[in-house]
Parts: sequence; C-alpha cells; structure tokens
Amino acid sequence: MTKRIETIVKEKLDSIHRNTVPIRNGGEIEKGYGYKPDRVYDVKTELLIIEIETSTDRKKHIGNYIKAHEYIAKNGKSGKILMIIKERDNTKLCDIARQISRYHNWINELGAKEIGLQIITISQLDKAVQNNVGLFTKSFGSIGLQL
Repeated sequence: MTKRIETIVKEKLDSIHRNTVPIRNGGEIEKGYGYKPDRVYDVKTELLIIEIETSTDRKKHIGNYIKAHEYIAKNGKSGKILMIIKERDNTKLCDIARQISRYHNWINELGAKEIGLQIITISQLDKAVQNNVGLFTKSFGSIGLQL
C-alpha cells in the first residue's frame, strides 16, 4: 500500500521543522467549527496553518484560505498560511495564486489583520527538504509565491 500524498507531505514538514510540534494534525479545529486544516503550528505569537490540496477544485483552495485566515484572526495572533498544492495540467501554481490573491487583497481591504500567505508546490517542498530549509527561515520565504 502506498502512502497518501498528504501523509508524505506532513512527514516532510515535520522533518524540516523538527523543533515545533503541531498543535493540530488534521481533524476539526474546534467542535462545530467546520474547519479541518491539515496542520497547525503555534510558534511563539504566531500561528502557521498548513493546507495540503491535491485536487484541482479552485473553490476548495479559496475556501481553505478564507477559513484559515478567519481562524488566525479570531485567535488574535498574527499568522501565516502555507498552501501546498499538487500541480496538474489544469492546476498550476500561478493559476491558484491568481484566484486566491483576489480574496487575499479583498479581505485586507476590509481592514482585516494582515496575514502572510505563501503557496508552494509539492516539488518545491521536496527541494526545501533536500536543502534542509526550515519553514520559518528567510530562505524558505523565497520558495513558491508569497502574497
């Protein structure tokens, strides 16, 4: 039996950020909340929410982004959202970023707390693991697209 992509990605995330234990590892974030992020790390005063999406459904990508943004804002912390996508013929990194950036800009225009957003592909995550780049380092910020 082969491992699911999500499991492999979570293992890679854990390997490049060994010092931080996720506070959520899948499952509903709060009872009745209706949001199930793949990983949530609490690093000092910042939440890092990681969404891993292998589907080509852009509505899912946008929904994940909006729910993650709202959860970080609700908790009164600053935060970052890292979206890891699997590129396919009809789903490219730039296409997803373009779709999400509209909502990212709109939410910021409404006066919401500025939250960092980075979108990377699974292959870019592989390169980060190979180069031993930590999630919260400056060099990790050069991977993928940041909005």
